[in-house]
Amino acid sequence: MDFDFALVLVGLTAITGLLWLVDSLFFAPKRRERLALAETENKGPLPETTRDKILQMPSWADLGKSMFPVLAVVLVLRSFFI
Repeated sequence: MDFDFALVLVGLTAITGLLWLVDSLFFAPKRRERLALAETENKGPLPETTRDKILQMPSWADLGKSMFPVLAVVLVLRSFFI
């Protein structure tokens, strides 16, 4: 069985990019709406810890957001320079 590292790298880059995109388009706006609603109900800004808790990204979205740029750079470097 032949292990194709380039195919795995492309797949992981695509998956992490999709995770980041899905969070940015669908879930992040809902978190911001929840924050705005909570600040409206509070009639003022919330404490920083509460804001952070409301805006906290799920672990799968955080993984996608942090790993996508790294994998994309590795993919580009490996594709064009090596």
